[in-house]
Amino acid sequence: SRMSATSVRERRCGESSSSCGRSAPRWTRRSTPAVLAASAITRAVEPYILARPDIHLILAVDGVEKINAPISADPTGRSGSLFGSGGESMVSFSHEKHGVRVRGMAQPPGMVHARGKLWLLVNGRPVEDRGLRGALIAAYGGQIPRDMFPDAWIQVDIPPGRLDVNVHPAKSEVRFADPYQVREALISALHSAFRGLPADAFPRPFQPSATPEAGIS
Repeated sequence: SRMSATSVRERRCGESSSSCGRSAPRWTRRSTPAVLAASAITRAVEPYILARPDIHLILAVDGVEKINAPISADPTGRSGSLFGSGGESMVSFSHEKHGVRVRGMAQPPGMVHARGKLWLLVNGRPVEDRGLRGALIAAYGGQIPRDMFPDAWIQVDIPPGRLDVNVHPAKSEVRFADPYQVREALISALHSAFRGLPADAFPRPFQPSATPEAGIS
């Protein structure tokens, strides 16, 4: 069905509310069901912008184009469709360890100035995983403020036998047979990529741990 992007005006005292003051309900465009649904759909499509560069992805809501990602030879060619103007500065990484392949893109430490977004896929499926989110932060080695989070897109490829996908009704979470190895692979991938950055890409001298498992819990 076609979603309507019609918003509900903020209700002000004297318009449609019978009372004034702090108890009067206030509605904004962000709180309408149509806008929330459009946001959820956009969020669901976004991970595939880089996961499937072989497919031209177009998403329009009520005639307004939200995503237009043409076919590209590799994910980096479509980074702008996901990260906007910051796509050109993203750091690409690809690494395999313990039979786990980790690849993706992440913000350089010196450019993390807000709470960013993480798009995480495991064997091509978008998921949430606190362990990998923590590993991402640990890989920055204290280079970013505690209340900040980098923009990142991460894809993990692992043999199906080492993964349980039936731990959440919506299939939005997974359980790794050895989460330690997966997190270590991610930290190693990012440390390897960061070593190739110039010194001015870091707020302070970057000294990754000789053992990337440090900081993993």
